[in-house]
Amino acid sequence: MSSSHLFFFYLLLSSMLTTLLANEITDDHLALLDFKNGVTSDPSGALSSWNESVHFCNWTGVSCSSKHPHRVTALDLSMLGLGGFISPSIANLSFIQSIELSVNGFSGDVPPEFGRLHRLHYLNLSFNELHGVVPMNLANCSKLSYLDLDSNQLSGSIPVELGQTLPKLEMLDLGNNSLTGPIPSSIGNLSSLTLLILMWNNLQGIIPEELGRLSYLTTFVVDGNWLNGTIPPVLFNISSLIYFTVVGNQLHGTLPPSLGAKLPKLKELLLDGNKLSGTIPASLSNVSLLQIIDLSTNKFSGTVPPVFGGMNALSYLNLERNQFQASDAKDLSFIDSLVNCSNLQVFSVFFNDLEGVLPLSLANFSKELRLLFLDYNHFSGIIPRGIENLISLSAMNFGGNDLTGQIPEHIGNLPMLQRLKFADNKLTGYIPSSIGNLTQLVDFLVYGNKLEGTIPSTMKNLHQLARLDLSDNSFSGRIPGEIFSQLPSLRVLGKRPVDERFKDGMTMRKFVEICASHDRIMEVIDPSMFSQLEDGDVEHGDILSVRKKIKCLVSVVALGLACSVDSPNERLGMTDVAVQMHAIRKRY
Repeated sequence: MSSSHLFFFYLLLSSMLTTLLANEITDDHLALLDFKNGVTSDPSGALSSWNESVHFCNWTGVSCSSKHPHRVTALDLSMLGLGGFISPSIANLSFIQSIELSVNGFSGDVPPEFGRLHRLHYLNLSFNELHGVVPMNLANCSKLSYLDLDSNQLSGSIPVELGQTLPKLEMLDLGNNSLTGPIPSSIGNLSSLTLLILMWNNLQGIIPEELGRLSYLTTFVVDGNWLNGTIPPVLFNISSLIYFTVVGNQLHGTLPPSLGAKLPKLKELLLDGNKLSGTIPASLSNVSLLQIIDLSTNKFSGTVPPVFGGMNALSYLNLERNQFQASDAKDLSFIDSLVNCSNLQVFSVFFNDLEGVLPLSLANFSKELRLLFLDYNHFSGIIPRGIENLISLSAMNFGGNDLTGQIPEHIGNLPMLQRLKFADNKLTGYIPSSIGNLTQLVDFLVYGNKLEGTIPSTMKNLHQLARLDLSDNSFSGRIPGEIFSQLPSLRVLGKRPVDERFKDGMTMRKFVEICASHDRIMEVIDPSMFSQLEDGDVEHGDILSVRKKIKCLVSVVALGLACSVDSPNERLGMTDVAVQMHAIRKRY
């Protein structure tokens, strides 16, 4: 070939490459501009740099490739308050590997065109207002390792296809949506998966046994669904598990005896709010790294084994609302074993069938302990001396037992205490004057005892006091008038117990119940709390918004009433409260 021909060929090739490059630049450029056109709200002006005076590779949130000049590889516009819709044109960014649009206000559908992004590794659209379905086309993104659609308004079922063609997927988070249907068994094929988060949806059916094949799984979270059946024992063979939580479902059955045999890394075990039964496996003692154990609101029974003493990191142990039993000191030895848990902050055995003398070892619990709930069992004996050494306590509930003796003289040495309940016991003696040192106290409930003497005048120092119940005792004298002037809850409720309506057995709870059920909610709420909100809405002509907020208040007050019925067995558990609060939040 002659030199002139070679020169002509070079010019032609150069021209073609230039044209191709120009087209590539135009494609990415136009895709970004089209994305910007879909943004209807940009409160921080983040996209103000997206103009012709700046090359698009230098626009806020845009990253381009060093190997392929002028090709967009990443888009990060998280936490900017952007609103609008996500343009399908973003799928024209054929070199893009990472899309981060979380914590904004995008609405509309998740574009199914995302399925064309074969280089995509990372997709985070969490904490937006997206609706529609999870596009099955995402299964075409074979390099995807991170998929987060948490906290949107997505509906429909989880596409089976996601578990069939995403071999590199490590993180799948579809939590806090309105997804329905079963958990696809195909998810068990995601051999690289480490995090599976499906909480707070409306998923039904069983937990597939196929998930036991996820040998790298560290996090399994399916809280707040309608799952039933048993927990597949194979899940407890996944030695990489760190967080296992199935709170608030309808799971039943027992825990396998070998539960703790193959979980050396487990830190959180949350099974509360189900229908699980049987006993706590003794093998749990092998899981020495556990920090949080919540077995509450189930049907567990038998004695509680002393398996917790070797869990040095344990900070939260909740066994409340079960049918655990104890009849002597040996059966209560699990409480003694908790003395070794130097990081323990929460301990609750509320509403079980535990009998026997209250272990004196309680006074030697960790000084980090904040919540201590022993109420509504059958404990006897005295309140342990030295309990005042637990200086971090903010709530101590011993009500509904058979305790005798006196309220500890130095109970006032608990500077952080907010809630103190000794009600429905057989306590004698008087209320110690040191009670006045509990300046953070909100609730003080000692009704149903055999206390006597006068009400200490030091109680006038309890400026945070919201609930005071001294009934069914043998007190003499009168309640110091200063106490009533310090009841902030009565100010918030807008009524005082000296009002004319509070007579003939009318209690505050009955009054609230009547108002809530007869469209008189504003008689309960302090007008000063609501006037500013109401005026602001009416000023903008949004009367419907005010009505909606009032309905929301009625729902919340009704939930509060359900939590405060006289019988502990009829009160809502915290799991049920969380579910209903979540429903109220979605509704309003």
